[in-house]
Amino acid sequence: MKERILLGREAKKCDEYTINTLGVPQRKLMENAAESLANEIIKAKYDLSKTIVVCGSGNNGGDGFAAARFLAEKARVLGLDFDIKTYFAGVDSAMTDACAEQRQLATSCGIEEMPEFCTEGVTLIIDAIFGIGLCRSIDGKYKELINKINASGATVVSADIPSGVCADTGKIMGTAVKADMTVSFASFKIGIFLYPGSELCGKVIKTDIGITTEALDDLQPVFTAQELPPFPLPKRFPSSNKGIYGKILIVGGAKNMAGAAYLSAIAAYRSGAGLVRIFTTEENRIILQTLLPEAVLITYDQEIPQNILENAISDSDAIVVGPGLSQSEMAKAQLTCVLENAKCPLILDADALNILASDKNLWKNIPKNVIITPHMGEMSRLTKKSIDALKENQINESLSFASQNGVVCVLKDARTAVSDGRQTYLNIKGNSGMSKGGAGDVLTGVIAAFAAQGVGCFEAASLGVYIHSLAGDIAAERMGEYSLLAHDIADSISDAIKVSIS
Repeated sequence: MKERILLGREAKKCDEYTINTLGVPQRKLMENAAESLANEIIKAKYDLSKTIVVCGSGNNGGDGFAAARFLAEKARVLGLDFDIKTYFAGVDSAMTDACAEQRQLATSCGIEEMPEFCTEGVTLIIDAIFGIGLCRSIDGKYKELINKINASGATVVSADIPSGVCADTGKIMGTAVKADMTVSFASFKIGIFLYPGSELCGKVIKTDIGITTEALDDLQPVFTAQELPPFPLPKRFPSSNKGIYGKILIVGGAKNMAGAAYLSAIAAYRSGAGLVRIFTTEENRIILQTLLPEAVLITYDQEIPQNILENAISDSDAIVVGPGLSQSEMAKAQLTCVLENAKCPLILDADALNILASDKNLWKNIPKNVIITPHMGEMSRLTKKSIDALKENQINESLSFASQNGVVCVLKDARTAVSDGRQTYLNIKGNSGMSKGGAGDVLTGVIAAFAAQGVGCFEAASLGVYIHSLAGDIAAERMGEYSLLAHDIADSISDAIKVSIS
């Protein structure tokens, strides 16, 4: 499933377009949001016996006041035990007209407004303080209020996004509400899926409130994976041979670094590649032939057999450069040879990226159909930006680098963003057990396999990231996150693929 998720400004643009161009009244949208919030709370069967709806001055506060009214009406009809009050946490002079209107409606319907915020005995708190428009650090009375909410022991539900979580980056703006459930209106917001904000959202539900995304047709889309692959897997045919499913060349594995090349190769085979060849040092021959007899080895000793490497490059459908390659002059020569001669998709990883970062002249030889797979440290070396800066704006960093350099950028972190400079896929699967040496080499092999089978570079990278993380989740169920190893991920690729095509 491709699920478009939005930046805060994009969500606001959709809201304005629906109101101003399509003529849907703002009150209608606000009440749709409020009713959907009330519906999800009822479905969750939360204890309503002492409920406080905490409302800010903006339209998120208006959602809260309206939700209090709808929730009381639904609880009454269902015969539930309820006591629902509101608490206004904002400033009267800053209150939007829509918020003021919903505040008055709640009062006229008998919803009591608390003069002071007190959490004693409270069973449910609805957070409608800030929403997606927050752009400053929270301090003062708001920080104190949020700390009280988090310390209350009550179940907490946030309207649209937990107050204090940046809708664009997932950054915590000084402090933030820790929710048990977040009901996101009309569209998912990017910050819901990015750490550290993701850890504060609890169960995330999206509701349709009548807002259209037609206004965004000229903007770069961002997709996130839920349960299904972002793109179809390449087809298999009853009448076929290994050549149909692609020949992969892996250039990697310096002395004492055979494991990285092996992990990429086994992952490529597990992901459907027809033939995998490894161009590596002679010292690795025995270990690689023992670990993976299916692989074809092309080895070198003191000098690179240039003509043999060039022939292997010309006879490949996808090429991987980097796993265990080292950053020696010989490694640089191998990368240069590939960049100068390759006509097929390239996946550049690990040491290939470090070599590129140390010699920007090599970028002049970057051909088309290149996928790079940096983690934050490698991306920092490539861009000369700090890791903290990259983490704070991961999606835009991936997109802008891809656009400026004509590559597909797979920027790896707790979440992984894939961009071709026009569109971005954000993967939300995976687990902490995948933070182990070799996991990135497995990912590189999966991506290469899909590229070799004729899948476009952006699609192959997105699909590879998805299958890799799903395999990691399947392996973690069996091994546990503490004990998970990279080869466990590779061994679970087959299960991930079976789940994805079932």
